[in-house]
Amino acid sequence: MRTTFLNACRDFLSNRRGSIPIVFALTVIPVAGLTAAAIDFAQGTRARSEISAIADAATVAAVSEQTVKPTMLLQEQLDAARASVEREFSTQLAAREGSWRMGAVSYNVENIDTSIRITLCYTAEQDTMFLKIAGIASLQLASCSVAQSAPPTYVSVYALIDASGSMGIGSTREDQALMERRLGCAFACHTINDVNDSACNTSGQNIPRNWWSQTPKCAKIIGARTRFDVVRDALIRVTEQAERLSRVNDQYRLSVHKFSNYLTEVHPSGTSMAQARSALQTMTMDQRGAGTNFYKVMADFARLIPESGDGRTAQSPKVFVLLLTDGIGSRVFEENRCFFGGEGGWRNDPDYVLESPFVDGSIRSQAFPSRLCDALKTKKATVLTLATEFDSSNINDGHMKNVDRTLRTRSLTGLAGCASATNLAYKANLAPDVESAISQMFTAVIEKARLVR
Repeated sequence: MRTTFLNACRDFLSNRRGSIPIVFALTVIPVAGLTAAAIDFAQGTRARSEISAIADAATVAAVSEQTVKPTMLLQEQLDAARASVEREFSTQLAAREGSWRMGAVSYNVENIDTSIRITLCYTAEQDTMFLKIAGIASLQLASCSVAQSAPPTYVSVYALIDASGSMGIGSTREDQALMERRLGCAFACHTINDVNDSACNTSGQNIPRNWWSQTPKCAKIIGARTRFDVVRDALIRVTEQAERLSRVNDQYRLSVHKFSNYLTEVHPSGTSMAQARSALQTMTMDQRGAGTNFYKVMADFARLIPESGDGRTAQSPKVFVLLLTDGIGSRVFEENRCFFGGEGGWRNDPDYVLESPFVDGSIRSQAFPSRLCDALKTKKATVLTLATEFDSSNINDGHMKNVDRTLRTRSLTGLAGCASATNLAYKANLAPDVESAISQMFTAVIEKARLVR
């Protein structure tokens, strides 16, 4: 009996028939469990990737140029960035039909090396399907997204301001009427400014005491504000704007030159906006010359301008040129103590280049030719122009009306062609528009600098 039982056991152990189903039955449960766990983990990974993609999009948008505008103050940028990242993250999450449940979300917006850095961290839960059998009801998801705005761009601005006699026109209709009534000329008649205060007509009578009263100096005494005054005061406000927006001490450099028949440095290129402002406050129209020689001035100015850099360092700033002029050249050159006679009391400018078309007469006025800006563009400078339009519709001055009728369109076209792009060519006539245009030009400098990096 015992021998028979032992033999039966040996036969059972040595018999391989039907072993595969048994082995499969023993392994199918753990394999199925691992597969189920892999499915749950894959769903969790996919959920975290989707949430992280939303977080990345929100942080990048919050530090973009559309949100962190270069024309904002730093605190305004920080506030705008935080509001944007919170709004974008919550809005995009609400638009997704994810199977996750969001937990804690934190935002950190800070100023790092003059750039804005945003850190968004989140936690979430993803319900499981199969791991519940093992007692794991959900998977914990967590990640952080970090984005940083571009560093500050270094900018060097060269302002070139028309200081010729024609910029002595009244800045408003009221100023023009006052000057014409009290001084006998609405735009200072290109007359030299070297007169005593007593020579000006301050009596209130409508007949000027003598031709000496037809000067920018006398215009100021009677309370009229000239277009030159408006340009100067607007540039002073630009220096204040640059101080507010500067991220680092040497981010913005400003150089100021004025011109008539010749070029004069008002303020050398420097980062002190206070010094530039002080120089601008004392800047006056040219007393000697009073004509406008674009050919000589633009050639001399181009030689002073350095080649533009990429703006990444203070040593390689982006170069911008602001050309502010009425765009009308004139051949005359007035000397101190020069009296009327012959050709109006002026001598011809020997350096003037006379081209057609021009308004005939002793002054020989002609429009600004755009090719004079080619030397600036060769140096990769970005040129912005403001045409302070030569509008004579409210002025009873025969020469000015002739210039307006003959050359106004040409001067606008020439200055527009001088600008580096169509949207960088501005035009304005009366004081509020001139002030607004100069502010827009500086805003464009800041935005353009960031876009071309």
